[in-house]
Amino acid sequence: MALAFIPSYISLMGSEAFALIGLFIALANLLSALDFGISPTLNRELAACSVNHAVEKMRNTLRTFEVVYFIIILLVIAGLVGASSYVAESWLQNNQLSTKTVAQSLQLMAVVIALHLLTNFYSAGLAGLQYQIQVNTVNAVMATLRYAAIVPLMHTVSASPVFFFIWQLLIGLLHLLTIMLIIWRKIPASTHRPVFQKDIIHAVWKFSAGVSIISIMGLVLVQLDRIFLSHWLSLETFGYYSVASIIAMSIAPRIASPFFAALYPRLTQYFKQGEEDKSIALYHNGCFMLALILIPLSLFIALYAQELLWLWTSDHKTVNNAASTLTLLALGCLFHGMMYIPYALQLAHARIKIALYLNIISLCIAVPLMLILYTNHGANGVAFTWFILNAFSTLIGVFMIHRHLLKGEYKKWLLYDNGPVFIIALLPAVAARLLFYDISLIGLLLILCMMFFLPVVLISTSRSRLVKIFQGHFSL
Repeated sequence: MALAFIPSYISLMGSEAFALIGLFIALANLLSALDFGISPTLNRELAACSVNHAVEKMRNTLRTFEVVYFIIILLVIAGLVGASSYVAESWLQNNQLSTKTVAQSLQLMAVVIALHLLTNFYSAGLAGLQYQIQVNTVNAVMATLRYAAIVPLMHTVSASPVFFFIWQLLIGLLHLLTIMLIIWRKIPASTHRPVFQKDIIHAVWKFSAGVSIISIMGLVLVQLDRIFLSHWLSLETFGYYSVASIIAMSIAPRIASPFFAALYPRLTQYFKQGEEDKSIALYHNGCFMLALILIPLSLFIALYAQELLWLWTSDHKTVNNAASTLTLLALGCLFHGMMYIPYALQLAHARIKIALYLNIISLCIAVPLMLILYTNHGANGVAFTWFILNAFSTLIGVFMIHRHLLKGEYKKWLLYDNGPVFIIALLPAVAARLLFYDISLIGLLLILCMMFFLPVVLISTSRSRLVKIFQGHFSL
């Protein structure tokens, strides 16, 4: 949702103030690692409890994790507020904004991020109970209030970053209370009050700790470029990088996340029930369906980054500074998004060593490679590192996942679920890029339609598979 209003934010706030929004998004994503694997664990445990109709365990599990999470939230707020002065004075290179304004914005960010973490926690529980539609509906309404409703207020009240984050705090609190109320109403009632139980923590801590380590390293990898560049670049230049980053991260991960949320609890249920055939069918159908949406859109953004940025912002400076970066980040996010469903498969089987080792190797490569490429190629060198790491980790990682969890299925994932869609979607985009120099808005829309339509038409089984998918798993 924020993606649609980037031009308005930049126009009203200026690129330096907008950079604080980019920093806020990066921090919110990075600090979600402080979830410590609790949300995926809650999702998995509630999905398992729903199979056995274990109402008491379900209620006590939610209350136990709830208590732990509130402690984490208080520590997050205290830590971020305490660090705000140092970050404003010594880390960020601001020229137009006062240090006081930056510090106040960072303090408000701390509370907003804490509310965001707690909301994600309850949303994960609802997803585990198969209430994805309710979660998505609430999220859509709140996103509209959060990112769209602020624009007229910035015109009439204030366009300062402090006001922007005050609004985010108010909507974040409303979002949290709504999701919290829904999940406690959806869990079946009982004659006993839910209680905190240490035994629940003891039973799941190993899985939760493993997921936590993977999440921390994964999120560091995802945000590493912005962590470094927020210090290396001026706040204005970082703002242009943030434009490209927000667009890229608003497409592929946002598309893949609902697939992860829908498939993870169902894969867990199939694994618990020993229904391997259903698990394999759901896995491939999910990968294929995701590919039909994710691959054409990501390739379109990568190949037509310059035109899209101009249509969005009508600002030559933004286009010149962000277009090549957007191309590299969009390609990296494409591979990143392709990893979501294989990762859900690992979590469902509670076998996460592959993801752990993969993140360790990627992190060891990322830091020196970013330093080297930034020295020679600036911000684009850092973006290229993001692309290379994601391509490597996805192709190698998915191969290892299939080798250990779904033997003999990697070839199908590569050559049936994803490969044909990639090739067929790429051909019209490359052809139009080579044949036409100036492409109008109508021309861009026609190219995008062809990239979506041709894979469905030319892949022989795609139409029948789509019908089965919608009638089967995705209609639940």
